[in-house]
Amino acid sequence: MSDIYVVFIALLIAAAIYIAARVETSRFLEKLGVDLGALFSGVSALLAATVFLAIISLSYNVYALFVLILILFIFAVAGLLISMRDILSEYFAGLFIANVHGLRVGDFLRIGDVAGYIIAMRSTSLIIRDRKRDLVHVPYSRLIRGSFKVVRIEEGHEVLVPIFVPLGADLEEIKRGLKSAADEAGLEEFRVDVMRIGARGVVLATRGLLRDPRREEEVKYLLLDRAYSLIFKQS
Repeated sequence: MSDIYVVFIALLIAAAIYIAARVETSRFLEKLGVDLGALFSGVSALLAATVFLAIISLSYNVYALFVLILILFIFAVAGLLISMRDILSEYFAGLFIANVHGLRVGDFLRIGDVAGYIIAMRSTSLIIRDRKRDLVHVPYSRLIRGSFKVVRIEEGHEVLVPIFVPLGADLEEIKRGLKSAADEAGLEEFRVDVMRIGARGVVLATRGLLRDPRREEEVKYLLLDRAYSLIFKQS
């Protein structure tokens, strides 16, 4: 009877530890907004099983078995961490990127030859929708090892287009045409400055804020086409 009582108590304690571990880790993961539930569920089950076997071995004064169980538990956790080192590395890199650089869903990210809006932040990678509307998974470690550029929608992305205007062209008409093209493209705070003056003409710097960086090339072509259409018309 006493043996059954010990086993019953050990099962209750192990079950309580498992439930408590699962609840606390679930709350922790929910705050972080990541999905590693399966991993922590396995660790919680391993912890509960270790506690159960430890209680049984101690109740029968089998201290050698208790030490063996403890060693096996330590090696099991160490093996689990080693096997998951790449995933855990990406996971902690993601925490670093999110907290230090403040990346969030909706930001425009350009890293290497990949550019697009962040549509999701997973536990080990970012998901970006590029210009072709393909989904690209970017591991967080790539952001730590390399340089990247982030554009937030509320801040806008500056578009700069140098335009050479030959001597004798009507600058005012060209500026009006560029302003009209900028309005069509949705460029905000548009302005035209003189970048350089030479013997054969001037180089104008047209710039403005674009809310959708994916349209940068389209807007540049529109401004260039409008400017040189007017220049060709005047010549």
